[in-house]
This record gives sequence, C-alpha cells and structure tokens, in this order.
Amino acid sequence: MIRRPPRSTLSSSSAASDVYKRQVFVPMCADFVHVGHINILEGAAAYGDVYVLLMTDQAMKGYKRAPRMSYEQRERILRAFKQVKDVIPCSGPQTYAEMVLEHRPTHFCHGDDWKTGPQAQARTEVITLMEAQGGSVVEPTYTPAVSSTGFQDMFRSTIQESRHTGVLVRTCLNDLKRVPEVIEKETGLASAVLKNLIQGRDLDRENMDSVLRLLHQHYPATMKHLVVDRDTSNEGVWHMTADESTKSGRVLDRVNGLEQQVHYYNYMDTATSSLSPFKPELIEQLVHVTDNEPLNPLVVMNKGHLLSQLTFFVGPVNFYCTIRGERVCKPMNTGDSCLITPYVPHSFTSRDPEQYAAIVAVTFSGYVRDVLNDLVHHDIERLMSHAGDLRNAPQVFERKLERFSELRGLTVPELGIQLAEQGHSKEAIEGTLSQNVMDPTVIESISNILDIPKAEFDVLQLDQDQEVTYAFVSPDQPDEQGSVKRALASCKHHIEAGGYSWSLYGKESLTSQFFSYIYNYGERPMELAWADQTQTLAHGDSVVIKPFIPVSFSADGAKVVVCKVAGCVNNRVMHECSLFAAEGLQRMNEDTTQWF
Repeated sequence: MIRRPPRSTLSSSSAASDVYKRQVFVPMCADFVHVGHINILEGAAAYGDVYVLLMTDQAMKGYKRAPRMSYEQRERILRAFKQVKDVIPCSGPQTYAEMVLEHRPTHFCHGDDWKTGPQAQARTEVITLMEAQGGSVVEPTYTPAVSSTGFQDMFRSTIQESRHTGVLVRTCLNDLKRVPEVIEKETGLASAVLKNLIQGRDLDRENMDSVLRLLHQHYPATMKHLVVDRDTSNEGVWHMTADESTKSGRVLDRVNGLEQQVHYYNYMDTATSSLSPFKPELIEQLVHVTDNEPLNPLVVMNKGHLLSQLTFFVGPVNFYCTIRGERVCKPMNTGDSCLITPYVPHSFTSRDPEQYAAIVAVTFSGYVRDVLNDLVHHDIERLMSHAGDLRNAPQVFERKLERFSELRGLTVPELGIQLAEQGHSKEAIEGTLSQNVMDPTVIESISNILDIPKAEFDVLQLDQDQEVTYAFVSPDQPDEQGSVKRALASCKHHIEAGGYSWSLYGKESLTSQFFSYIYNYGERPMELAWADQTQTLAHGDSVVIKPFIPVSFSADGAKVVVCKVAGCVNNRVMHECSLFAAEGLQRMNEDTTQWF
C-alpha cells in the first residue's frame, strides 16, 4: 500500500508542520509551464524541499517529443520559482527508480496520469522502492482545466486530425523508404513515439508539431506533406449567421481623386474555412455616385489581386475595372454577376444612397495560389517567360511544344525534323508550329511523337472581353413563380468555377462535386438537412459545403446565390485518381501501413 499524508491532495498542510524538512521529488518536462505546474509545485512544497527531476532534451525526445525549449532554458525557468529547492537532470522515466535509490527522497510526487502509458512501469518500480524506504508516493488528480492537455483548442489535436496526420506521416515515411526504427537511429526520436502518431493515438498537438518539425528538418520532407488543416465543419458544413457577419465588419478608408479620405467599404466575413478554396465576403458600398463615368474622381481602384473573384450584386452597384489600360464602368443590379481574372484592377460604388448596395465577393484560389509557397523559391520572371501570355496564343503554343519536347529529349527544331521524316511538308510543319495555318495531321503526329494528348495543344486565346465576364438579369424579367436557377458569369478560362442564383420552391436534394458557397440574399429562409443535421439559412446567413456531401434543400421562395469551386478536387486531381490501380483505391487517405 502507498503511504500517503493525512490528506489526499498535495495542498495538505500537515506535512509543513514537520520538525524537519523532507525531500520531495517532482518529475517535470516544463516545456510549457501553466497554472497546473504551479499548483503541483505549491502543493509539493508543503511536504518539504522540492527537487524537480527535469527531463533532459534527449529524454523528452525519447519518450514524449522534442522540446521547444532547451534543457538550460527550462531549468532557468524552474529555478525562478520560490518553491523549487533544486533541479536535477533526469534521463527519463526509466531512471526514476535509480534516482530514488541514489537520493532516497521522502516523497515522490507525480500526477495520476502515469498510471497508464509509457510511465506505468516506472510508477510500479517507484512505488515499490518508496515503500521499502519508508517514503510515500503522492498522486494528485490532474485537473483537465489547468493541465496542458486541457487547452484543447490551442494545443490538442482532435481524434480525426490525429488520424489524418498519421496517414500523412506514414505516407512520408513510405516516400523516404524508412521505418520508425530507422528514424530512431537517424534522429533519436523513439520509434514508439512515431508509431503512436502514425496510428492516430497522439492527441497532443504540441507533440505532433514537434515530430513533424523533426522530420522536416532531417529529411527532404515538405511541411505541406505533413501538416493537415483542422476540419472544424459540422459533418461537412460550415455555417455563419448574419449577426456573426455583421459583428466581423470593418470599415476601410481610401483617398479619392479629390484628395479626400473617405469610408469606402464595409467588409464583412461570411462562411468559409481553411479547407475550402473560398474567401467570400459581403462588402457594403459606402461611396455613392450620381453618374456612370469610368473616371469619376470619387472612384478609387484597387491594384487587383492573385485570387479570382466571382461577384454577385445586391442593389444598384457600379462596377469599374481596368482592362489593358482602358477603364470601364458597368451598372449592375440585384442578380447580376461578373467573374474577374486575377490582377485586374477594379472597384465598386453605389448609385443610390437610399437603397442597400452590396456585393457578395467570392474570391477563390487557383493552382498558382495553392502552390505559391513553392513558387516563391523560383525565378518568377523566368517562370512567366516559359509560361507565355495567353493574350498571344501562338506564344503559349510554342512554350508548350518546348516543354513537352524537353521531356522526350528533343528541341522544337529536332521535333520538326521528325515531322519531316514522317512525310509532312515544310509548309505544313512551319504553318502549324507558328500557328499561322494549323494542319490537323501535323498535330496528330506531334501528339504521337511526344505521347501527349492532342487537347494539350489546343490553346485558347484570352481575348479582351474574357478578362472580366458578365451575366445580367433582364430588368423587365418577371419574378419567378417556381424554382429557377440562373447561371452566374463564367469563362472558358475558369472551367472549374461557376454558380447560379437560385429561387427555390419545394425541396431538392443535391450532392455536389465541388466546394459550394451559399449566401441567402432574399427575405425567406432555406432549410438544409444533411447526415443527421439540420440548419436554417436565414436572410444574410451563409454556408460552405464540402464536396460529396448529400444535402437536402427546402424553401418557399428563398433566394440564394450558389458559388462552386473545385479546390483540392480539381480536374487534375480527379484525373490522377482515375488512374489508380483498383487494389489501392481506398488506401490514399487512410493507409497507415508500410508498402515496401
């Protein structure tokens, strides 16, 4: 039986009245000091002089995780506590028994979380030795609210996130052709710790982050292949109320052409997530104009941005954009929309101060934004030169020929020689390569020589009227009497983004292949049902829905705008998935086994 002081907690004052001070051992990592540690130190001091058994850096790496702070830093912090008599280096739980035999403390204090897990064996040994030496083991109950594992929102992973991280780590190890035992030899990280993480059993976010950083630092493993974003959705749906959007409002000023600093927009967040490709906002227009002049001095243009933008208009709003040096103004009304290409400068104003005027600005990322963290390491000028400019389609065609020829060890002139050897005339070859006169038989031969689909050489030029495209609702069009979907602005150069305004009467069930963003701009509510969940989408509310989630919609005349973007399930990803061998179809996002 464990000998204990008269009271069951460390705050007992009976030991403080002893005629002599006793030695109290308190093992700690102290890499993240919180109020729970302070409570333990204060309680332990009631039993005698507190000696902290501080885990060395190697000890932490071996049984828990690599520390964020060095041993010296952690020791200095602990010595600053008045309750701490001294700090003794500890090489891990497996050395507790040895240290008890050497120093013969009168008390050994440890939270009751060591009853199971990697310290359970050490606990048994310490109890046996302390009893034999006439000492006692004190095990205060951990209080979740004050323990490091209690700060779940900041420091802990969800079970799902832990499981997903395990899949990414195992995939990384498979890519590197390494097993946990090899990782231990090469880095010192205990294989048991790594196996625990791979199996999704590590719920300590700090531990996980430390292991991921260790793998990134020791191996050619990018963090984006190791880190998984937390899924905060409710069974695949994120909802934001109109009130929450209003509370997020922030008014931004601009200096106009009259050198006046004025309130220009009121930006408000709407539903989104780090997992979705959207950054949608409700933007209220605070500047009012009385004409449709493109160069009105009250209008302040932005510089354009990397994200594409699908814009839905609510009320009388003027839209301004600059395309190839020319400023234009388009009067827009409720139900109208436009699709803006990245980096096109634009702006918005209200035409009527008596009416509500706003836009639902659904900015969304494309391929470039999603790989920008890689592109910043490269020479962007050279990259853009090799990409070409779609405003000059023959140039892009030439760049593609160069790119695909390189993969086969050829230059474009050498490709031309092979085309001639296959019997094509000089005129047909030159006309096709310059795109002056395209010969389908030459394109067929190029496709066969390079083993590239012919569609890759079908270059669609970006014309001036495609840099911003529009969809208008006819002003004399009667109100819908039944369910109607009207397509929003679209463009052949943005094939994986689109949407529609939707007037719904009755019920409809949908399972989308895209991320879906929905904003209720009408007065009547819409009801959503999915899994075992339901949600009312009231006026001004918004939702984002993950792909492949079956959702039932019902309403009596609700008016919403629906925007869809592929995000991570784009055509390139779907095509690659369609190539997978049947034996591995289910392994991609759940496999934690070694394949080699």
